[in-house]
Amino acid sequence: MRRHTIFLLFAALFHTSALLAAEDPLALLEQAGSLLRQGDAVAAFETARRATIAISGAMPLTVRRAELVARPVEGYGMYEKRADRRFRGDEPVLIYAEPAGYRIEGEGPYRWGFAADVAIATPAGEILSGKYDFGSWTFTSQEPNLETFLMLTLEFSGLPAGTYQVIIDLRDRYAEGATARFALPIEIVE
Repeated sequence: MRRHTIFLLFAALFHTSALLAAEDPLALLEQAGSLLRQGDAVAAFETARRATIAISGAMPLTVRRAELVARPVEGYGMYEKRADRRFRGDEPVLIYAEPAGYRIEGEGPYRWGFAADVAIATPAGEILSGKYDFGSWTFTSQEPNLETFLMLTLEFSGLPAGTYQVIIDLRDRYAEGATARFALPIEIVE
């Protein structure tokens, strides 16, 4: 009897997780609105969160925000934008990025991650130099976290003074072929 109960529990958990992955975000948003109108803000919040997770799972990998920052970042959204795009040749280029639409795997703990390629290019986009797998990040959480940030520190010693683009190709480690590119202009000064 115990074996049968464990199997049924496993089957129910598997069925529930499959349903969560295939949830209809529009129906969930309508349900959240209804719950909010009924005064159940906590249930509305949780339902809206499930809708947001479903929407994120349906969208392509993207970078919703990428900024040059003044100092290393310690948390999501906790950055200070750099005042300008000018860097001394020996000064590190600090970039804050917020990916979205990445695949989250697991049922708790959840996993997601990225790999990044970096290139330095002319303002017209001609690649001068680059590095494949410049950075790699893997995250694990008890919740499917949609607020992830990446902190990149780049050094371009020996790069002549001039204007350039830093090009980052971000790859989703859990969704084969999913990539997002972003570019930020910089100027190297003597």
